[in-house]
Amino acid sequence: MPTYNRADSLAEVVRATQRLCADYDYEWIIIDDGSTDHTASVLETLSREAPRLRFECIRNGGPGRARNIGAAMARHDVVLFIGDDILPSDEDFLRPHAELHAENDTPSLAVLGKVVWPDCGRMSVSPVMRHIQGKGGEQFGYSDFTPNSFYDWRFFYTCNVSLKRRAVDDWLTEGFSERFPFAAFEDGEFAYRLEKKLGAFRVFYAPASCAQHLHPYTVAGFLRRQECAGTMAHTFLEMHPETLPLLGVADIRQTLNCPPSGQPDAPTADYLALIEGIKAWARILEYEGLLGNEPWHDELLFAVFEMAYLQGYVSFAAKTHSNHAKAYATILQRAKIRIGRIIESELTADPRFKSALLGLA
Repeated sequence: MPTYNRADSLAEVVRATQRLCADYDYEWIIIDDGSTDHTASVLETLSREAPRLRFECIRNGGPGRARNIGAAMARHDVVLFIGDDILPSDEDFLRPHAELHAENDTPSLAVLGKVVWPDCGRMSVSPVMRHIQGKGGEQFGYSDFTPNSFYDWRFFYTCNVSLKRRAVDDWLTEGFSERFPFAAFEDGEFAYRLEKKLGAFRVFYAPASCAQHLHPYTVAGFLRRQECAGTMAHTFLEMHPETLPLLGVADIRQTLNCPPSGQPDAPTADYLALIEGIKAWARILEYEGLLGNEPWHDELLFAVFEMAYLQGYVSFAAKTHSNHAKAYATILQRAKIRIGRIIESELTADPRFKSALLGLA
């Protein structure tokens, strides 16, 4: 478990999971990734309560590096990666991981558990949270999964996933790439390399291992997450350019590489202003307590979260002479397709804005 500045929830998560470990030969390894809160003192207390718990405090380097250090310290053959905000839902949380690995000795198997939001008595589940874990949601694909089925490397979610430690020869040099300082794409990139190394790597979805995700999101918070994901998508593509069709940025990359039009900087600034205006629309709906009241709000959230992802990609992928204006215009074109029905029904009071957005084709 990597942890960063979640001291208040860390003790609850560890104690709840610890109570489920009695039937297993186990060890706990927690890596404090440069926390600036009182995480270190919480870990000291937890290590006195649980003799099989070990921890290290390191400089901040991202969750991937922290996982590598923990996996390198591990003495057992099966490694279960979980988040510091993942609270087991029931006593079966560990069982599918243990049983499936005991039955399948291959290092090319990973076992993926399920993550859900807590019930309303524990945490208010916002429209944003329902959206990002709903059908086609941007965070996890659970709503689109078939239980007890196999999936590929893209669904190796380190919030609740296990694999054989021996799948990696040297975790410190061949584990999660340290080129990913944010929690985005580092787990998929790791699994993609494993698939190439082993010739096959399958992720088995076992929803009987279920946990609650103690991580509330607002529109603004998930926009920031999407921007980080976009920047890390650029890093992923630098390492594996053959995956371009899978990451949703092929058209943006193409437009960035178009010859500049020779226009002044004003169009770029205007395109950016329009992008920020559409994102503000979602934030205002949430602020006014209206988000989630209309069916079209999901389409708006799809649009704004995709824009944030693509903006993040452009911010890292663009060079001095890249065609920023065309890239941002392409981002807006995607948004127009997403929210065309919204524009028709919601913006008729402002025909100038409507005409400007519809004229981006």
